[in-house]
Amino acid sequence: MHALRRLVAAFLSAALFAAGGGWAGAGAEAVVEVDSARREMRVLREGKVLAVFDHVSVGRWGVSEEKRRGDGKTPLGQYRIAWLKPTGQFGPFLGFDYPSLVRAEKGLAAGEISQAEFDAIREAHAEGRVPPQNTRLGGQIGIHGLGRADPRIHRELNWTKGCIALTNAQMSRFMRLVEKGALVNIR
Repeated sequence: MHALRRLVAAFLSAALFAAGGGWAGAGAEAVVEVDSARREMRVLREGKVLAVFDHVSVGRWGVSEEKRRGDGKTPLGQYRIAWLKPTGQFGPFLGFDYPSLVRAEKGLAAGEISQAEFDAIREAHAEGRVPPQNTRLGGQIGIHGLGRADPRIHRELNWTKGCIALTNAQMSRFMRLVEKGALVNIR
């Protein structure tokens, strides 16, 4: 019965998210600050701290301004929560609008992506859509819980493939504070 309740709650959250609603009335106005060095994440609204989450995990190989697909690094920069996957290996997943236009410009200049891929990323950002997630710059970057992963490992190590991970309890609380459009700053 508990699993059924969680599933129903996840699908209701997804429906609200897709419809432009959210978990909190002003959740899109929330700002999420991720301090990768301190392994801390804060949620703010109008400068007021609503929540602080300790022992967050980032990519197992750290953070980088030059994220590439499969490098195990979390991209530094500013993103928006752009989409929700209600269930997955690590529970609900809040996806970012990564790659950013800044990263795409650098990727184009370095020959990491084609002009057509750059144009698709630029167009997606201009239209408020999720940019392509399958270029050499990577994709599927966001915030998720642990699912059934070991909380002891999470507490001690950065372990993700590039996402930001919270405990399941933290993720549940986080989802009540933010919605689609919330700004995420990773430093």
